[in-house]
Amino acid sequence: MAYTTDVVSPSGINSLLPRRREPADNEATVGQPFTTITEYTEEAAPAVATLWRESAVEWPGGGPFGGRHATTEGVRHELRGNRPLSTFLAWRPDRVTGEPRAVGFLSLIAQPEDPTATYVGLLTAHPEWHGFGVGRELLTAALDRTVSLGLDRIDLHTWSGNLKAMPLYKKTGFFWVPDTTVRMANFLPMLLKIGPVQDYFGQTGADWYRDAVRTLDVTPDREMFGNAEVYTYQWVRDGQMLRARIDRHANALLTLETPHLAINVSLDDTRLPIGTTRHASVGITVPTGAPHVSATIVATGEGAVRASHQAHRTIAEGHHGSWTWPVSGTAGSQTKSRPGITSPDVTRVLAIVNETPINFAAAVRVVPPVSLSAEDVNPLIPGTSRTIWVTAQNELDVPIDATTRLTVSGPFTVDVTTRTATIIARGRYSFPVRLTANGSGDGALQLGGRATYLQQGATGQLGTAGSVDASSGDGAGQA
Repeated sequence: MAYTTDVVSPSGINSLLPRRREPADNEATVGQPFTTITEYTEEAAPAVATLWRESAVEWPGGGPFGGRHATTEGVRHELRGNRPLSTFLAWRPDRVTGEPRAVGFLSLIAQPEDPTATYVGLLTAHPEWHGFGVGRELLTAALDRTVSLGLDRIDLHTWSGNLKAMPLYKKTGFFWVPDTTVRMANFLPMLLKIGPVQDYFGQTGADWYRDAVRTLDVTPDREMFGNAEVYTYQWVRDGQMLRARIDRHANALLTLETPHLAINVSLDDTRLPIGTTRHASVGITVPTGAPHVSATIVATGEGAVRASHQAHRTIAEGHHGSWTWPVSGTAGSQTKSRPGITSPDVTRVLAIVNETPINFAAAVRVVPPVSLSAEDVNPLIPGTSRTIWVTAQNELDVPIDATTRLTVSGPFTVDVTTRTATIIARGRYSFPVRLTANGSGDGALQLGGRATYLQQGATGQLGTAGSVDASSGDGAGQA
């Protein structure tokens, strides 16, 4: 086989961290070759087609590029049209001929909805080479390219039954985003741009892969740190630890601990009703024996979050410094955060430590102080009724006296038009409403209300509203 191309050079992750060169467990045989990673060129299309034909059995539905029917021209045509950021191939000598053989494939693409991240579009390893580090080396190349592009994260999708690959993904820095099936996110590209992180690996000689401390369970990565939902990276080498926590809604660094300092950003409550105030804090600890730290803090708010704070302090060894500032919410985005998608409502903290900038952020869930909702109404047949439940939600830290008013339009009537109740702090009150369809047509149930609360000796009032559509007609649905 005639094949020439440039071997991928270690420009990003591989220049920042010591390269993991020891073989995998089943590569320990003397003379066993290493995997070589290159970028795809059209000259390699025949080898790629062979790879996909021979790997089709591992893929539900037969796999991409036509699966077991993959052709050289089909590979060339599809890769010309897709235009990924990078396409990496893994090569090893054929066990019989010794000629270079494509045994792995990874395509790395951009994420239009998130310009700070790349995405693994396709990843496969030849079935005969599973367990030989092929997937690890391909993912390392993708991490390397993401770092060199200056981006913060690399994502991929898999399925929960992919028992072979899930531990590999987690070992190489990916986290299973809870409440997804199955999105995985890797924040190593962001961490590797941080000065103290680079210092840790450079000074300790820690290996980013071997020295990672991580459970590899095939389950979503749910973890709480205080009141924040986080992912935790941790490395230990010769008793020296590096730990970084990622706020999984802000997709940003929340805490950082090295042998020389610890920085922690927190909120007293991540839930922020509009019109109220929470407090954000940052603390910096310098361990005994570590050099003193000159720290400048600049805090801001984004989305529906309002925050502003600046301060400077020198922290001596064995001491701790902290700053606290108010955070408020406005009727801005109030966008419901989707799993794996960066929340727009955050408080950001730029910590400049000994002239080295480190960016942190904490996600804030901005909510209305009081909300009204009703369950969806399925179509009704004229002359029939259905019970639906209306809920008043109190997001405040004090009780409220809430009055809910209901009106309907179209051919509908309700048996309740007003309901008053006292709702405890952060509580909810639900009550049934009988909705009757008196004829055919469309309409809506309108919800309106007013809440009175007592706080710090003062009485306040809040208004709220909501609605739910309704329809009826012959054969429109079951009563």
